[in-house]
Amino acid sequence: MTARARRAADREQRISSVVDAYLNLVTATPLKYQGISALLVAGVKRLEAHDEVAEALQRIAERAGRNPLGQPADSVSDLHAMLQEVRFDGVNVTGYDAARSKYQK
Repeated sequence: MTARARRAADREQRISSVVDAYLNLVTATPLKYQGISALLVAGVKRLEAHDEVAEALQRIAERAGRNPLGQPADSVSDLHAMLQEVRFDGVNVTGYDAARSKYQK
């Protein structure tokens, strides 16, 4: 396998892993995890760039019928950086509003 093919396979694995984990969480525990909290628990921070996060959000929206962030991916200048600033302690999501304002286009 070439280096380029390996990078593409790794990228696909990261995205698929987050999408599958998100869908499992919102299906199995809908009263506990939705939206941004489910994204964080699903491992969205493991994604490596804005385009990976945008693709994961697109796939989730296609399969779940809605975008977990409630806003189009292209309304945020850097989804990856924005989500790195958001925290979830198991109960509360913190930093989302500030990060969203900071990275809003």
